[in-house]
Amino acid sequence: MKDAKILFVIVFAAIAGVVAWRLLRQDVAVHELSLARADNTDHVPTLAELRGKVVLLEFWEAKAGQSHQAISGLIDLHEKHSPEGLVIIAVTTEPKTEVDTVVDAMKIPYIIGYDDAGRTSRAYNVTRKPWAFLIGRDGTVRWHGHPGFVPHDKIKAVLAETCPAAVADE
Repeated sequence: MKDAKILFVIVFAAIAGVVAWRLLRQDVAVHELSLARADNTDHVPTLAELRGKVVLLEFWEAKAGQSHQAISGLIDLHEKHSPEGLVIIAVTTEPKTEVDTVVDAMKIPYIIGYDDAGRTSRAYNVTRKPWAFLIGRDGTVRWHGHPGFVPHDKIKAVLAETCPAAVADE
């Protein structure tokens, strides 16, 4: 019986370690967006077009209370940092009619992207919402986690960086 308990503790610790590593690691691959349409913009953006800007890619649900809590903070980030090159894209798999209610009520100014087929969500392996990825000017994921806890110092640091490709193009 004692051996079974020890084995259980070892297996539990190993599983917990793998889960923690997966949640905390920053080496997430960046995938191109596969959005059917977008609101608050002239056209559906691609990450290739946004290279040289800092992108906060947020996966959310209109019906999720946690998403609503994060929205006011994202609106503040948009207003404060969009002149510095921050682009926020909120990605949803929900129907436009459900999303419009929240967008209108909360006056969301940033881009809303519709991932109708769920391709972008699957590519980023989003298993819970809300979840966000901060993508640097160089196109790499610099942070990911709950959008309500985006570290402002991290955003400022990433915004302050220059993109090697942008410098080379000048």
